[in-house]
Amino acid sequence: MAAAMLGLGMSVASCAVNEDNPAIDDQVSAITINEELLSQGINADMSSNIIEVEVKCKGEWSAVTPSSDSWLRIADWQVVYKGNQTLTLMIDENNADKGRSSSLMLADSEGGTTKIDVYQDFILYSNTSGEAFSSKGLGCGIDYDYVLNLKKNVERQKKGENFEIINTHKVNNIFNITQIEKLQKQTKDPLQASAYVEAVMPVAKIEAHLYDSCLVQDKTLEVGINMSISYGAISGRAGGSYKSKATEARDYINYSIVRSAPMYDVYLSPAELSAYASDPRHNKIDEAYDEAVWEQIEALIQRYQKRNQRKPASQLNYRGLTEEQETIVSNMEEQADELMYDYAGIFSANFTNRYNELYRALVMKKLAGKEPDYATADRVLNALDNEYGPFFIAGGTFGGSMSVYTEILKDSLNGESELSGEVQVEMEGLFSINGAIKYSEKGYSYLRNSKTQIDIYGGNANASVGTYMGIITGEKPSNLNAWNEAMDSWIKSMWTTTDGTSTGTPQISEAAPISYSVTPIWMLFSYPEIQEYAQQYFMEKYKDRGIYGYFGIMKGEREGGQAEEASDLESDMWKN
Repeated sequence: MAAAMLGLGMSVASCAVNEDNPAIDDQVSAITINEELLSQGINADMSSNIIEVEVKCKGEWSAVTPSSDSWLRIADWQVVYKGNQTLTLMIDENNADKGRSSSLMLADSEGGTTKIDVYQDFILYSNTSGEAFSSKGLGCGIDYDYVLNLKKNVERQKKGENFEIINTHKVNNIFNITQIEKLQKQTKDPLQASAYVEAVMPVAKIEAHLYDSCLVQDKTLEVGINMSISYGAISGRAGGSYKSKATEARDYINYSIVRSAPMYDVYLSPAELSAYASDPRHNKIDEAYDEAVWEQIEALIQRYQKRNQRKPASQLNYRGLTEEQETIVSNMEEQADELMYDYAGIFSANFTNRYNELYRALVMKKLAGKEPDYATADRVLNALDNEYGPFFIAGGTFGGSMSVYTEILKDSLNGESELSGEVQVEMEGLFSINGAIKYSEKGYSYLRNSKTQIDIYGGNANASVGTYMGIITGEKPSNLNAWNEAMDSWIKSMWTTTDGTSTGTPQISEAAPISYSVTPIWMLFSYPEIQEYAQQYFMEKYKDRGIYGYFGIMKGEREGGQAEEASDLESDMWKN
């Protein structure tokens, strides 16, 4: 979990000592801030973060973040704080392709502000947090057209573009995984350990993976409806070649070898997270609290106005506030205007806001005896579709992946129109993960006399690619030690060992996605009115892009089926 405690120590601002005693109404007490914190600010990496800031004051003070920066929030925010307090800043994961900045504003009793700069980088500082997986796609939406739209896939293959698993997900993340980990560790009413799991896979479990089914129902998570998308299979290349008519128009035959070294099985449980987030014990903010916040803001405005009576009118705006006071109050008002449920902080600020908009449009309207606001609901769901899509990544296997793409010249096949099974085995034997490397002069000859591309994800990828290409183009390709050492070096680069053995802890930072488990986004909505309407919306919007087939796979009605078969199924087969 990315978290830090920041202490405050140098006097820079003031706060009221006793508002009830007119004799000392103008007396102030200092808010103290450490010089280093003031000069350097708060710096966080790209993962979601929880930063605790210790504030010391003998009287009353306020704190707020800019309403325009929804990625930065104060947990359990209050209009007025009294005495010594610890502020908890929640920072969402940064997927903006660059660093971003904001500020934490502390206001004294007169509305004078002190800003603490907050900067979030676009790099990951640490390898110790599960947040590293979110930067690799966990909790993000799937790019439906890139992964599951068959027409788009065919167009990409015709252009000769390789499938890249790192391009399969959208940039926005649904969850604040740092908060999820914190909730799991708390002693009082913790979130269940099974809600978010990182299972380490030992080195002994490494095996070669060749997938022959690209989309199957995923029963491993035991959390409802899921579908597994495998890297090797979804690429449409592993274990196959272009044959008959597909090869006659070409001067070469495409063939690929895919190898995987699993390091982690990671998954989020949508059912458990949704249940915990909507539980009234954790899901704060009700109508009474909402009204109280507005009353407190109005009281704060009146307090500022009272203190401003001695100030020149030229220094005040139409509400009788100074520029600094207006900044504090206006940000508070905008935050209060959006104030709804916080869902225990499990979701990102953006997803939380979308969820609340749907709650207001579909649930609150119904509770008030009014017609649901379907127009607003459609607008929000369209925004959710753009930001996340109909499915999100609920889990996956992470580790190392190796793909060897070859374009074998027909002239080197001695008149054969396709690769024989024997030659395939001979080529694949050069890249064995479990067991000894099997060198074949014929298999090597095909590699040497073809256009070969090696893509490696995870570990010392760049070095390994160079090593393999050096062996293939070198003078002694029959040196089995060189092939074995290349594979061993890549595998070991993904594990941290303390005793020099082959056992150890896999490094999160060295792990790349091997396969994803995806779940419909509407499964995160615990309110039936929202879940049912969202499902109807997405199923209708994507009905011509195969979603009924994929949803059928998730429900086990086409287990093991291919996407091509699923997309041809009639949509009414999966009506509830």
